[in-house]
Amino acid sequence: MTFTAAAKSELAMPLLRLLQDKLLRVPAEPEVREDLHAVRKVVTAANNVRLDADRDDRGHADRFWALALACHAALDAPRALPPSIARKPIGW
Repeated sequence: MTFTAAAKSELAMPLLRLLQDKLLRVPAEPEVREDLHAVRKVVTAANNVRLDADRDDRGHADRFWALALACHAALDAPRALPPSIARKPIGW
């Protein structure tokens, strides 16, 4: 996935809704919380919305985008596992 403005919006907005609706539990780790708060919505002079984060020695809101990608994948995933995966393998 290329992180275009449209792709970032497609990833970030559902994550924001999940957080606002308190459907995700955020660990008390300061690094995680800082990353979740690092992404900012910026309106450009041309009236476009841009999601941006400052880059520092720890990354570029990497945990935010990782969580957004994981939620995006989970929300798009089928609800039921195929029978071959839903059963425990023999010997478990």
